[in-house]
Amino acid sequence: QVLFEAVTAFEQRYSEKKRERSLIDFADIEHFALALLVRPQGETGYRRTALAQELAGQYDEILVDEYQDTNEVQNAIFQAVSIGRIL
Repeated sequence: QVLFEAVTAFEQRYSEKKRERSLIDFADIEHFALALLVRPQGETGYRRTALAQELAGQYDEILVDEYQDTNEVQNAIFQAVSIGRIL
């Protein structure tokens, strides 16, 4: 519980400092991109946005170097711009 509280406090302070300085980090960029591509639908589902559908229609293949090093946010971005299944 103490670790959880410490991490939560750090995240809040870190976010506050970034906002004060108008800064974003790589994780912010990932989450902003994902927000442009998917929207929550129902309790546990997601749907592609019009932008994601448009991008998915423009490419036949998406090649990802070092896929084993991706995280879940990056994987969700790849899925959103792929014609296959969504999240």
